[in-house]
Amino acid sequence: MITRRKILGYGTALATGLPFRSTAPWLPAIKPPPLMIFEKVLQNLPPRALADALVEIGADGVEVAVRPGGRIAPVEARQRIPELVKALSRQDKKLLVATTNITSVTSESRQLLKVLADHEIPHYRMGYYRWSKKRDWNQQRLAVEKQVTELADLNRELGITAIYQNHAGNKYYGALVYEMLSILSRIGVAEIGLALDLRHLRAEAGLSWPTLVEVAANRIGCIYVKDARWQGSKSQQLENVPLGNGFVDREMFEQVRRRCPAAPISLHVEYHGGKPLEGPALQQAIDSFRLDTQTLRQWMNN
Repeated sequence: MITRRKILGYGTALATGLPFRSTAPWLPAIKPPPLMIFEKVLQNLPPRALADALVEIGADGVEVAVRPGGRIAPVEARQRIPELVKALSRQDKKLLVATTNITSVTSESRQLLKVLADHEIPHYRMGYYRWSKKRDWNQQRLAVEKQVTELADLNRELGITAIYQNHAGNKYYGALVYEMLSILSRIGVAEIGLALDLRHLRAEAGLSWPTLVEVAANRIGCIYVKDARWQGSKSQQLENVPLGNGFVDREMFEQVRRRCPAAPISLHVEYHGGKPLEGPALQQAIDSFRLDTQTLRQWMNN
């Protein structure tokens, strides 16, 4: 069986989802790439119920929060990750991304990443770096670069790939995608890539998003899909909406996919709020995931 460690040994990681024609011409492109959901609002579902929900939704796998307040607390990962992986496998589903708070190498982050790597979970999402108005800009950038470089070394050692999500807002490092690209350009793509979030990209880049897609294409390890629209003609507030009802449209998605056709895709349903749901609201969220997945499959099958 071809494992992730064997693939990394070839010099590139199949699971990074990078466009193989440009980074490794001797590897065929994967069609279609895996489509997962970020299950934060569904994390109150037991593992088997989550697996069943993925079948109903039509997703190939799942992105799971392994962080404080998430489905799995980091200290419980060694026990609960295998249970979740086993439950998902009963429905032929995969845990494809573990969302973490990891931003630096510590004994705790090393331990968690070792658990993820041992269970062949190909990606983990990093935590966010945040700007401080009280510190020098360049000093903050150098501090981020040091942490990212050290994490890249650990990822290479363990055989796992990190992805860093661009998040809109003036508190987040990498909201302007080129901020993180300036650091990642010196790091191997099998160690750290971008989780290119189309909603946040459109919010921050406006009309310039196609340029940033071109610049970032060879660093994209995962495509995050969710939709939003501006509230009012002069508002700075965003309203999260079902896929296809806002500024993340088919044209944008298709342009990104043309530049990185093998990148795995993670669908987020933000319009149900940011907290885990209970009772009837769970089924409502499952229905929303199913409808957005159908829309996304149509876009993918063009």
